Amino acid sequence: MIRRAFLHRAAAAVTAALGLGLAGAQAQAATDGAGDFIKQLGAQAVAALGEAQPSRESLKRIIGDGLDVDSVGRFALGAFLRQSNPKKVDEYLKVFRDYVLMSYPDLLGKLKLREIDILAVKGVDDQTSFVNTRIGHGDSDQVEVGWYV
Repeated sequence: MIRRAFLHRAAAAVTAALGLGLAGAQAQAATDGAGDFIKQLGAQAVAALGEAQPSRESLKRIIGDGLDVDSVGRFALGAFLRQSNPKKVDEYLKVFRDYVLMSYPDLLGKLKLREIDILAVKGVDDQTSFVNTRIGHGDSDQVEVGWYV
């Protein structure tokens, strides 16, 4: 039970972070592009995870293409980011990227992802949109996840 709850939370954290980094020239273009980006990324993830043996390389590619790993790594550092030497931060981000690309495919592989439905897309500013989704995983579980794109 605890392991299952952990996987659900890990999945939510991963998918929430996946959309960071997409930018558009105008607010409308950003919202349209954000919804399309999430649909495409979700379709790739569902297809890869629907295979009997998901390819670790295909999952790494999806994570690498969809996740702004440096932003997540900087977020994880929190207040220490400002206190740290830029050279040490760069070194940390390289190690963090390796960690994410090594461990997240295994977490995603356990999800049994069924579908990703887009509920709403709202422009935050000219370059950022918020995409609200419902992710179906396991036999009948669902979780709502918001992505900043």
